Amino acid sequence: MKKSIYAVIIIFICYFVARFTVAYNNKDIEVIEQTPTQVEVVKSNNQPTNTTSQILEKRDFTALYEELKPLSGQEALSYFESLSSKGLTDTEILDFFINIPLSNANPEIVQLYVAEEFETFMSTYPSGSPYNNYQWTKGNGTPFKGDFSDLDLKLPFSDYVAIENGPVGNPNQTYRIGVAIHGFDQPWCVSLADAAQWEADRHPNIEIDVRDGQWDNDQMADIIDSFILQKVHGI
Repeated sequence: MKKSIYAVIIIFICYFVARFTVAYNNKDIEVIEQTPTQVEVVKSNNQPTNTTSQILEKRDFTALYEELKPLSGQEALSYFESLSSKGLTDTEILDFFINIPLSNANPEIVQLYVAEEFETFMSTYPSGSPYNNYQWTKGNGTPFKGDFSDLDLKLPFSDYVAIENGPVGNPNQTYRIGVAIHGFDQPWCVSLADAAQWEADRHPNIEIDVRDGQWDNDQMADIIDSFILQKVHGI
């Protein structure tokens, strides 16, 4: 019984995190000093989109990365915003950012990247086809008002492997979830809090406690300890 309850909680947590709304925080950008890799892209060879006659080709971003290398700050941001005008599709733009080389401009970041073995994670991160041939298009998602940000937001993947409204797991069990957010003053972080609350509100047997760590590691630790002492079902 305990295993099934924990499984439900884990699924729930993963689900609302997958629904988060991404907000952009404008900061200066350091760029590119290593040799880029080629990226596989699918080209339809002018066939209709529903055909299986597709050719797998390589998209080489080397020239674009070389153009980007000397740029920083607003110039780099403007370059990123111009990628579509350079002939890249939305999928190719995503691949451009996924495969962007690590810059040596910030030695501390490079040291952290190497020490924490992020390269291993980046090269082995699991990927695959969306469930049930799901396709996302611009405009998809559920609009809502963020409880914590008080902003009008949209959850872009609320229809992907969606959990129906109503109780989850054992309908006679109330599941208590603790959510610790680093800081509500950062758009991306507070969007996670908004998404978590939105998802919890759809399930009457979920009680969620969302806390703001205010970028204080000690306070974050205290929040986590508090959740443990309360014996919540998931953190």
